[in-house]
Parts: sequence; C-alpha cells; structure tokens
Amino acid sequence: MPILVSFSSVAYSLCCRFKNCVSDVNPSCVTVAISLNFSLASKELIPSLAGTMDWSELPDHIIIQIFSYLPLFDRFNCCLTCKAWNQCFGASCLWQAMCFQFFSKNMSRSLQCLEKYGHFLKKVCIELDQSMDYNRINALKVMDFLSKIPNRRLTSLTIVFKSENPLFYAGKEFVEALKQLFSLPPSTDCDHKENNNFEMARLKEVNLSQLDVAYDNSVFDLLSVNHPSLEVLNIQNRVLVSKVTWDCMYRLVEQCLYLRELHVFHSSLSDEVLFLLAKQCRPQVFEYLSIKCRIDEKYHPDLTVEAWSAVTTAHPRLRVKLHFDHTCPQDRVLDIMQPVIPVVDLHLDTFTMLHNEVQRAGDYYSATLQITMLIATHHKYFIQSSTNFYTKPDMINKLNFPTINGVFS
Repeated sequence: MPILVSFSSVAYSLCCRFKNCVSDVNPSCVTVAISLNFSLASKELIPSLAGTMDWSELPDHIIIQIFSYLPLFDRFNCCLTCKAWNQCFGASCLWQAMCFQFFSKNMSRSLQCLEKYGHFLKKVCIELDQSMDYNRINALKVMDFLSKIPNRRLTSLTIVFKSENPLFYAGKEFVEALKQLFSLPPSTDCDHKENNNFEMARLKEVNLSQLDVAYDNSVFDLLSVNHPSLEVLNIQNRVLVSKVTWDCMYRLVEQCLYLRELHVFHSSLSDEVLFLLAKQCRPQVFEYLSIKCRIDEKYHPDLTVEAWSAVTTAHPRLRVKLHFDHTCPQDRVLDIMQPVIPVVDLHLDTFTMLHNEVQRAGDYYSATLQITMLIATHHKYFIQSSTNFYTKPDMINKLNFPTINGVFS
C-alpha cells in the first residue's frame, strides 16, 4: 500500500506539470489518459505480471528520472517508500541543481539535506521572503554551509528576494555572507599545496539582480580574484544607489577573461573599462552588456563614442541593452544614447514625455533593435513619434506598450 500511495503522488506531480505545459488540453482528459495508460500497461500489455509487479524492482535510472521532476519535499516522501527508492534519492545527479525556498518556518527542513548532499551542488538558487527574520536566517545558513565546503562544485549562484525589505533593512549580513562565499574555503590553500592535481570548481554564473542589499567593491573584488573563470554576472538590483565603482569593474574585467555577459549600472562603467574590453585578448567572446541608468547618472560622465567604437570593433557580436528607469534624469537619456552602440533591447521606463528620445532611438538603432519597452506620459507628440517609430519597416513588432494606469498604453 505505501508503494501505491507514493507512486500515485509521483504520477499526480507529473500530471500537474504536464497540465501546465499543455494549456489547450482539458486537464481532466490528461488525468484520465494517464490513468488509462497505466491501467493498460499493468493489466492488458503485461497480464502475466498483474498482481505480482514490485515497483521497487524498477531500474534505478527510471526512478531517478521520475524523481528529477519532483520538488524536494515530494521526492523526500517518495524515498520513504522502500530501500531501493531511498538509495535513488541520494543519486548525485539529483543534487547538482537545487532551489532552496524559504517562505515559512517549516521550509527549513530542506537544510537537513545540506550536510549529506551539499557537496554535490553545482547550481544553487535561494529564494526567500526576506521580510521575516527566520527566512533570512535559513538562507544565510545555506550560504554559510556552501562557503565551508572544501572541494565544492558550485558554479552557479542566484539569490532572490521575493518580498519588500523591512524598514531600514540594509542586508549587511548577506553582504558578509557573499564575501565569505566568494572567498576560498579555509583548507583550499593547504590542500592545493599537498595535491597539485586539486582544482576546486569556481563560480561561472552569479545573479544578484533580485538581492536588494547594498553591496560594494569588496564583494566583487573577492569574486574576481578567486573566481577568474566567471562568465556571467548580474548586479542590477533595486537598491537606489550603487556603491560599485568603475575601478572595481575594471579589476573584474581584467581578472575574468572568460566573462561573456555583464549586467551593471551605468555608474559602474567608464571609458577605461570599455577600452580594456577592446584591448584584451580574451579566450571568450564578450557577447552581452546590459546597462541600467538611474538617479546617480546625474553625476556620472558619459561613455564616449571612441570607447564604444573600440569595444564594438573588438567584439562585433556584442549586443547591448539600455534600461532607463524612472529615477534617471530625463536630460541624461539623449546624452547616454550613442549611435555606435549596438542596442538590441531598449527600456524607457521614465514616466515622462519621450518624444525626442523615441525619435532618436528609431534613427540610431533601427538596424539592431529587437525589443523596445516604453512607459511614458500620454501626450499627442509622444503618440506621433511612437507611430513614426512603429511604422518604419525595420521596427515592426519591436515596440511594446505596457498597460499601466496613468501612462500611455
């Protein structure tokens, strides 16, 4: 009986996933079809095994494949069924990618798996409701554990805040946890001296775009020094002012020669950074640069045409995203937009009149632009410029107007 219950939960979970993927199919039909197929397989196609089949004798790779589709808690319930399924629960391939979610106190149970299976982890995502202190404590426990694994295999890290920060919350403990995680484990240096063949996995992808804390240069200096194989970095969070300066980005670009994708603030870039990207002989082609412009652009110098020309010449496949949010001074938008920038994605979320800006975007980026997002005030001049922009042959299907009360849609 326990086996039948567990198998039903597996089938139910797979059925739910299938329902979500096929929206135009009646969900009840999907459930019935799965039930019928299971019935036929067990009774008609293999009648000699009906009533005698032992699900614990299924091949391990089949059980592991089924487990790979299940959330951790469902997978844990299934492993209680029998000894064979319990052994499959610990298969290393099931623990290479893990999403830790902390939205309530009972979700702390996922921490129990760290001690036994944490050394298998390669890709980790931590999602939490940071408005509750116990969720923050649990997330920090995961980061602390990962930082202390001697021969860790971690290559990808994503941290996501799902709620609003508590009043006056700066997230200093997460900044310190990042520093610890980006440092090498304490025993690594000794192990490396004793064994020349030792090579700890280094981070290749770091996404902190939804970690709303005020990190500074020291975090990314540690990242660049200890993880030179970094390929993707996203630091575009919602903190109002960025403390990451251009010289920190210069050191990161200089150290991380495999960097191919970078998401930063305009205030964290300079001509020196672009010229460095253009001059270096990099083993990895630099492909994507996302730049977000906010309130601190009021005091930051422009990136010159010469610097942009140098980097686009050195990396002809470079694609650029420009994002202007509502805090960016409107008079800075036209200064930052340069005709030599290969812009494929343009977001003008300024909630202001954008007549000149839209016209300039159509003139500059008609050959490269693929996505355009505008959030602006409703005004006849804006409607006229948007219409001209949209009717250009190269701009068809590239203009999006989000429907928001009080703005043009």
